[in-house]
Amino acid sequence: MNDILFNKPISHSSLNIFNKSPLMYKRYVLKQLEEEDTTAFRKGNAFDCLITEPEEFNNRFAISTVSPPGGMLEKFVELYLENIDKMSEDDCRQYAYQYSGFKLKYEAVIKKFESPEVIGYVQFILENKDKTILSQEEFDTATAMVAMLNSDDRCKGYMIAKDNPLMEVFDQLQIEWKLNGGDIDAIGTLDRMVIDHSSKSIHIIDFKTTGKSIYSFSSSYIKFGYFRQAALYYDAVTQKYGNLGYKIHLPL
Repeated sequence: MNDILFNKPISHSSLNIFNKSPLMYKRYVLKQLEEEDTTAFRKGNAFDCLITEPEEFNNRFAISTVSPPGGMLEKFVELYLENIDKMSEDDCRQYAYQYSGFKLKYEAVIKKFESPEVIGYVQFILENKDKTILSQEEFDTATAMVAMLNSDDRCKGYMIAKDNPLMEVFDQLQIEWKLNGGDIDAIGTLDRMVIDHSSKSIHIIDFKTTGKSIYSFSSSYIKFGYFRQAALYYDAVTQKYGNLGYKIHLPL
C-alpha cells in the first residue's frame, strides 16, 4: 500500500488533490475517486481535443440529438443504463423500477419507458457509451472558443504554428522528469509546446476554459493552483529541452 502511495510520480493534478485532503489523495491514487463530469469539464475537454487532437474528436465525443427524460423516469433510465450489461433485460427493468421511486404500477412505467423518445435516448447512449456525450450547446461553445483563439491576433500565431516550417509543434506532450533535477519523479502533459527555431525559443502553452467571468480568473489562478502547474511545466521543459540552448518562456 505504501509503495503505491509514495512511489507514484507527482503531477499538477495529484498535488491539487493532496492540497485539498491527504485522504482524497489516497483515494485518487487507489483510483477510488469518481471522475468529474460537469458541463464546464465536458466543454473544456472538447475544446482541448478540438485544438490539439481534432482528428480524435469523433472517437472521443458524441453530440447528443436527443434529450434525457425528466423526473423519476430519468432515474429509471439511469439505473437501467448502469446495469444493462450486468443483468438480463427483464431483471434490469425490474431493478430500475424498484429503486427509481415510482408509485405507479410496473406496467405503466414500462409503457412510459418504451415511448419512442425515451427508447431513442437509451439507444443513443448505448451506442456511444465509450464516448463523452456533449449537448449541442456544449459543442457550439467549444467550437466558438476555438474560433476565437484562431482569430485573435495575440494567439493565432501559436495556433497556426504547425504551418510554419521553422516551428516544431508538440500537442498533448507527456513528459516524465526528475523534479528540479533531483530524486522526485514527476509527470505532466503539456497542451502544446512550440519550438521556434527562428528565434531560438521554446513556448509552453496551456489552454484554460471557464464557465465564469474572465474577471474571476485571478481567483481561479489561486484555487486551481495554476501557478504550481506553470512551475512544474517550466521545470519539465528545462530538464528535457534545456540542452538546446534556447530561451524557455514561462507558460502562456
